[in-house]
Amino acid sequence: MLIKLIQPKMTMRPMDSIMKPRMAPSLGLLTLATLTPPEHRVVLQDENVRRLTLDDSPDLVAITANVDNALRAYAIAAKYRARGIPVVGGGIHISSVPGEALQHFDAVCVGSAENLWATIVSDAADGQLKPIYQGPRTSLSPSATCSEKGTTSTATPSAPAAAAPSSASFATTAAPTWTTR
Repeated sequence: MLIKLIQPKMTMRPMDSIMKPRMAPSLGLLTLATLTPPEHRVVLQDENVRRLTLDDSPDLVAITANVDNALRAYAIAAKYRARGIPVVGGGIHISSVPGEALQHFDAVCVGSAENLWATIVSDAADGQLKPIYQGPRTSLSPSATCSEKGTTSTATPSAPAAAAPSSASFATTAAPTWTTR
């Protein structure tokens, strides 16, 4: 199966230079390319570096999207879907609004794709893509992190951070508006 991974063009902000997207390629897509089973061929195109080729015929297209390039990702997906080529959407924007994204993609990956990619590829090869692929949910809340470690500490937004107990797995200096008690 030929799989095409696409990074849509980023929206440049006034403080950005033309070098920003070239110096910071999408590590997510590079990771997926590496995790693709060896019997499949992968092509990665980054619209920040070169104009996309949209008249090709891959067997599967996967597009990552942030809030600033989501509309472009939807437009790219529409071009492939109009020709019957299945398209999977992923990335932070897709994970934030999977219901909206499903209007534009055949399938969406919610959350981190690393543990789901082999299943997505296998399902696509079998012509059995599911609408939503979702990995385990993880909490980024400091209180959840502490309770997972067996402590009774909780974190609440407040004034400057107090010293964290040595058993806490988060650094209060990283988030000075949180304190433990």
